[in-house]
Amino acid sequence: MNFRKQIIQTLLLSLLVSIFVPQTFSFTLSDQKILALKGDRNTQFKLGLFYQKGKNKDHLEAYYWMKMAAIQNHIAACRYVGRAHLYGKGTSVTIELAKKWFLTGANQGDFHSMLDLGYCLELERNWIESAAWYKIAHQFGNTNALKRLNNVLKNITNSEKDEIELLVTQIQTSISEEKKTSTSSIKPELQNSIKRIDLKNGYTYWGQIKNGIPHGYGKKKFEQVTKYQGEFVMGLEHGYGTSFDMNGKISFQGLWEEGSPLSPSSKALEKDFTNY
Repeated sequence: MNFRKQIIQTLLLSLLVSIFVPQTFSFTLSDQKILALKGDRNTQFKLGLFYQKGKNKDHLEAYYWMKMAAIQNHIAACRYVGRAHLYGKGTSVTIELAKKWFLTGANQGDFHSMLDLGYCLELERNWIESAAWYKIAHQFGNTNALKRLNNVLKNITNSEKDEIELLVTQIQTSISEEKKTSTSSIKPELQNSIKRIDLKNGYTYWGQIKNGIPHGYGKKKFEQVTKYQGEFVMGLEHGYGTSFDMNGKISFQGLWEEGSPLSPSSKALEKDFTNY
């Protein structure tokens, strides 16, 4: 009887361990990155969260993966990228880009993005549009929007309040149409466009490509050091991007045109980021 009792206790203990002890992931971090680079937006988002905080915190890498997911209309990733530009986490403080990504999320019905978009417009003292987005955010269930709306309304005359209602109607129509056309699936054209390729002079590239060359969003490395991360057009750094010195510190962050930065490197962020 004692032997049978020990067996039962052992089985029960094994069952409890399987229920309450966290299981290890079947994929390694490297496997997840490969899957993310193949276009899986949910994995891209999870990697962004992984690098957002904790011992592996790296705002730059978090931004990299989040933006890849945001490009595929992942709502939470759009919101993250918007806030990254609003507060300068892993990228520049750029309110225009913040508004762009908040609008992408808001048009898909995300009331958090609606609230953040209203806040950006409030910072710009664009009271009417700000009020319209706060009102819509509240209609979609954001309980914080009403207080923000009331504060903004103090700057709006009674005659201007009719403009708010008209704008709210227009935005609601836009959101309805956008939700109809948006898709939750991975964009087919992105599935095979993200690869690792060798470049000239010992450089490698990891990101989106077109016709076998960097085109879209990615990073260029020399040996194990990231030298540039950002946007490319037909093989050249073009758009918004960040370059690094050999120690991994930011040497320039801003707009690039055909492989060259458009403004002096003195505008680079003073804060150091860990590159990867």
